[in-house]
Amino acid sequence: MSAAAAAAAAAGAAAFPQSLALEPAEWRYEMRHSMQAVAPALYLGPAEAGKDLQRLTAAGITALLLLRSPHETPFVRPRFPEHFVYLVLDDVADQDTQNLIRLLPRARAFIDEQLARGGQVLVHDDGGISRAPAVVVMYLMDRYQVTFDAALAHVQARRYCMHINPGFLNQIKEFEALSRAQHSYAGADMSDAVSSRRKREMDDEDDEEMNAPRTGMTPFQ
Repeated sequence: MSAAAAAAAAAGAAAFPQSLALEPAEWRYEMRHSMQAVAPALYLGPAEAGKDLQRLTAAGITALLLLRSPHETPFVRPRFPEHFVYLVLDDVADQDTQNLIRLLPRARAFIDEQLARGGQVLVHDDGGISRAPAVVVMYLMDRYQVTFDAALAHVQARRYCMHINPGFLNQIKEFEALSRAQHSYAGADMSDAVSSRRKREMDDEDDEEMNAPRTGMTPFQ
């Protein structure tokens, strides 16, 4: 591994869940044409990786998430629909103005569903350089509630050739705040729901106590 990749791995390791701490492989230039594991059962790579049925099968891949622009449709497409489950996100250009945040709910729902079934997922675009890495970084941030810096360093250390465009990087930074706020709100709702349920249980217990018959007492005549 290069010194830069080692530094990136070290930077991300401290804040990343131990369960995701896959050891990055020694990076070689030709690896840009293949896929890399960025988390257990989650892979990232280029369209070329999605064409190799033998390697996909050997890696245990069961599902693929594709990102493509309209002109990439002929070569970024489901190659083996009889073997794998596919989700294709269309009209996704590698441009600063492309809105990636809107894609994450569908991407996360697909990945989570496949992982919950015991599957393994490959996320790819054309080159595996900008769009797919950006979506994977946001997915890891949202699912595991890690920081932008930690998620970016973690993925960069495993796919060293990635180079997310500046517009996407700005969106990911914005997404960090949105994701944290959403999780905080959901946590507050859950806490309120638990408190309300406990209060109802206590009220029910009080009602049962009040309505229970008093033994050893003579009723008023």
